[in-house]
Amino acid sequence: MNKLLFWIVVLGVGFLIWKIVSSRARIDPGDAGARRAGAAGRRGRRDRQRAELMIECAQCGVHVPSAEALEADGRSFCCAEHRDAYRRDR
Repeated sequence: MNKLLFWIVVLGVGFLIWKIVSSRARIDPGDAGARRAGAAGRRGRRDRQRAELMIECAQCGVHVPSAEALEADGRSFCCAEHRDAYRRDR
């Protein structure tokens, strides 16, 4: 009876180790954020598809999504005030 219980525990622990290793293998090895985030990292693949290029404001240096950035004089800005301030300061 003790041997049976021993083997059940050994098989259970082996199964848990196998599940942990196989779940980590499914995470993209090149995605460091996914490795840190655990279960949330699995959603990282979907989030990457929606990710947008971030542009740095030429006036203040803050990064804004490219869809929200304003372009003027070959530069990108986070808002109209910074665009105008850049033009005045030039």
